[in-house]
Amino acid sequence: MIDSFRDKTFLYLVLYLQAFIACEKVVDLRPEGGGHIVVECILSEDTVQTLRLSLTDIASASLDDAVVSLTDETEGVLVGHFAHLRGNDWQLEYAAIPQHGYSLEVEINGFETVTAHTEMPEKLGIKHTILWRTWPQNLQFDGFPDWELGSRYEIASLPKGPVWICGMNYDSAAGRHVFASTIATSLASADLFNLTGDVYWNAFNPQADKFFEDKYEDPTPPGSLNYHWWYHFPKEYRTTMYKYVVGCPLHDTFLRIPSLEENDDRTAADPKGCFSVAGSFRGSTFSFSDPPPSSQEGYLLFVSVSEEYDRYLKNLLMEQARQSSMKDFASLFSRDNMYGNIENGIGLFGAKTEQELPWIKHNAHGSWNIDFEW
Repeated sequence: MIDSFRDKTFLYLVLYLQAFIACEKVVDLRPEGGGHIVVECILSEDTVQTLRLSLTDIASASLDDAVVSLTDETEGVLVGHFAHLRGNDWQLEYAAIPQHGYSLEVEINGFETVTAHTEMPEKLGIKHTILWRTWPQNLQFDGFPDWELGSRYEIASLPKGPVWICGMNYDSAAGRHVFASTIATSLASADLFNLTGDVYWNAFNPQADKFFEDKYEDPTPPGSLNYHWWYHFPKEYRTTMYKYVVGCPLHDTFLRIPSLEENDDRTAADPKGCFSVAGSFRGSTFSFSDPPPSSQEGYLLFVSVSEEYDRYLKNLLMEQARQSSMKDFASLFSRDNMYGNIENGIGLFGAKTEQELPWIKHNAHGSWNIDFEW
């Protein structure tokens, strides 16, 4: 894992959005009756699981003596009990197992037993290729027929379930990675729920095109020492970068790739069954090897999520966008409570698996070693 911030990225997202929405509509945490238990827990492959346990405003009880149990339903065994850490935070030393079902149980004096169920998604193993060569004499470099630089990801290696993708840029002032503000993809099935209204464009391709045009006009005769014959190939062999994403709609912060059951149109214009992702990323530095991103490089975060977590994240983001656009106070009270899967309580019990992959922005042109700024 790159840093502790990233380890909890999507749980922090949930908490941030809940705080945003709660500030706008306090009544959502004031249900009728004697109040409710609020549970927030996202299982992962990390060695420690975290849980937040609280009460709605009108509830009055001590949570210190709560008994919070996690059971592996696939194995039929009690995994263990969460231990109270501080405030609303609880922890359990355990790494959840992909594709195993789990149940959560919370017992607090004076309340009905709270239960919830989820299933860990399959472990992510998305295959990718770093496209780095810049000399057209290798016309089938890395097995691809086009002349792209950057990173590509194999469609067939995506899990069957929903996947969320975001760019993570390193913020040197904050000393941690933060979400890139926009993201786009050539993958046709990307959910359109969070479009910004703009399309992806980069300044690399027109600069590269002009560079090649200038070389076409080079008066140096063939056979001369300074004649660079590879710049005189047809236009389709000119270097480009993320050209299949250019013109695709920009999404606000996240790409949501629906499950195959929801949308099976996982196709892209990229060759060889691949897709591209681009956006307001700073990206990894170029390397002839393929190491994981270093601690201060940008990267792409792929997150496979359980059905409950997928629905909850989309619901939260749509509600955030809706409330941000509200012009009058009364309209804030027009929605129902947020989706949750906690029985006899409020909140979410979900699961995720993650994979960090490089996003490459290196673009030097062969022996000229020219990097275009974009």
